[in-house]
Amino acid sequence: MDHITQTAFSIDSTLGELPSIESCIDHQTTGETVLKMFHNDPANPGVIVMEDGVISGLISREAFFENTGKRFGIEVFLGRPISAMLEQYSTQPLILPANAKISLAIHEALKRRSRTVYDPIIVEKQEKQYRVIDILTVFLAENQILLTLHNQHTFTVASGIKLTDEEAIKRFIQFTGLKSLQDPKVLINRNSVICDRCGSPVEYSIADVVRSHPQLNRGVEVTSKMGTRSYILYVRHTCGTDIREIPVYHDGELNLRALRPSRLVETYV
Repeated sequence: MDHITQTAFSIDSTLGELPSIESCIDHQTTGETVLKMFHNDPANPGVIVMEDGVISGLISREAFFENTGKRFGIEVFLGRPISAMLEQYSTQPLILPANAKISLAIHEALKRRSRTVYDPIIVEKQEKQYRVIDILTVFLAENQILLTLHNQHTFTVASGIKLTDEEAIKRFIQFTGLKSLQDPKVLINRNSVICDRCGSPVEYSIADVVRSHPQLNRGVEVTSKMGTRSYILYVRHTCGTDIREIPVYHDGELNLRALRPSRLVETYV
């Protein structure tokens, strides 16, 4: 499993990128031979049973030992062809192409009956060339994908989209309909406020606010009272394990005037 935890998977990763085992046997193979296969390779999650080049079924490691562990199971199954076990353990194996995405494989696997939901997946590497993948391997890879997506989302929430200061300021001007300022330098000034939760100073510029809000109407409010404009900028700040927003009031000339208590955006741990 170390290979899985040390490999970087993405949402586009496929079953073909996961470690798999060549474990095809003929339907006439005895149960005793299968027992030896499992003993010789503890990582083998199951055997693909073939008859005339066609898949008859799959016997998972758990199902094999469950059946042989029953009363008279050794006598019934070890000396007979593995097809005898298939007759009592008749389930349709999940067969997917090697280019199937890991997320799709998880979706299909979880649609199976509760008795077989943890069975291995058969992956077709090439035409009629089959291998088995332990379902735990697929789950671990999917978990890593979800963790990566979560971290990317958290980074976007905290740090925002990639824009230069110039691009961000252009967006701000276009969104607010700003015409002119007595001191245009306020557009690039850095301001500082204190977080009411952690007491840390939070520095920001207008460009920072724009970058942290892909939907700018959630980061900037334009208000007008008696013909006088003012702006509320929602300044994002990583506060311990939280991401918080501090509503900061700026007057019509974009000078800092006041701030309100921060609000929770997201807890990321």
